[in-house]
Amino acid sequence: MLRYRMGPMDQPTATHRMAYLDGLRGLAALDVVITHFAAIFYPFALFGSDYPRQHAAETLFWLSPLGVVFSGRFAVCLFFVLSGFVLSLRFLGPNAADGSDLRANIIKRVFRLSGLLLATALFGYLLIRADLLFNDEVAAVTGSSPWFSHMWKSQLSGFDFAQLLLFNAFSETDRFNPPLWTIGYELYGSYLTLGLLLFLRNTRMRFVVYGLAAVYLRESFYVCFLLGLLFADLHQNHPRWRDWIRRPAVAGSLLGAGLLLGGCPAYLPPAHLAQSLYGLLPNLDGFGGGYSTVGATLVLLGTLGSPWLHRFLMRPSLAFLGTISFALYSCHMLVQGTFTSWLFLVLIAQLGYDASALLASAASLALMIPIAWLLWRWIDVPAIRLSAWVGAQYRTRIEPMFRAAAT
Repeated sequence: MLRYRMGPMDQPTATHRMAYLDGLRGLAALDVVITHFAAIFYPFALFGSDYPRQHAAETLFWLSPLGVVFSGRFAVCLFFVLSGFVLSLRFLGPNAADGSDLRANIIKRVFRLSGLLLATALFGYLLIRADLLFNDEVAAVTGSSPWFSHMWKSQLSGFDFAQLLLFNAFSETDRFNPPLWTIGYELYGSYLTLGLLLFLRNTRMRFVVYGLAAVYLRESFYVCFLLGLLFADLHQNHPRWRDWIRRPAVAGSLLGAGLLLGGCPAYLPPAHLAQSLYGLLPNLDGFGGGYSTVGATLVLLGTLGSPWLHRFLMRPSLAFLGTISFALYSCHMLVQGTFTSWLFLVLIAQLGYDASALLASAASLALMIPIAWLLWRWIDVPAIRLSAWVGAQYRTRIEPMFRAAAT
């Protein structure tokens, strides 16, 4: 019997699924949200001297590992590594699902991801047309330009927008909802992962192909999916490796190193990076995601080996955050461009800069949670059910036709 994982960008998984990974993904989504609040109100903390400094403490976030709090790239890489890992688990090991199920997952993947992408892109388009986005006005006050001021500039007609949704939804909808740039990677990274499994999962040469693919794709975020696939393979097929990462000293070291590297500033100019603790590290510009990818992979491995962390990540509040994490990730910048920006502009004359930024952020986060729940309930859950139906139709109707034709 299958249970449905309600976290972001995944699929039905068996009852032995690692539920604690939902909580980890929820924390990653929250990290993205916090990072974007910082980029709006305290851009110097992320981008350095190309942006004005609003508070003396901003420097601490790129001089030290505290930067992991504002490390949106690390969180995105964690999404991708987790996706490669979770997508692969069911199709590896002694109890692996069959090829029909694997092919069905490839077919239904686009339906799984389309619901929130299409809905939030439409909301973004409507907000642009209604002139309800105040990012330009806020950027003029906070100095978050061009990062925040360049968003939501598209002026497509309704017909052109409909064409874009029909033909380019996974490549151009970030013009209406900026975080959607990751969903194209998610779709094609999923196809990469599932395609390699389809052709290679039972061959002895698969690790060689993983390595060659990683070398070829080393400069893109797709390497994250390959790392997730690799470690899912080790987890399912190599008990000694699995036992090794479960040693407390090993798991703790992997987790600590992952958080440390995850805090490496992703957007600083080289001159500022050289002043930070991370200036001592070798340059990884030629590796997709840089130290964010390395940190995300180590955090996943450390989490897999930490029973105490499993219990923490399965707390009800984090389980709920994991459930709505795809919806929270998808809607948060629309809230920041509208309500957050409007409230900040209203408050700053009375409360000053820091208090206005803090209150606008806190109130916005409180608003995002119910909005994300509604999107999950009415958009994401139907998308999950639709994708499950498409997969079932493929297995029961299309697959038998191919088998009959082959014989």
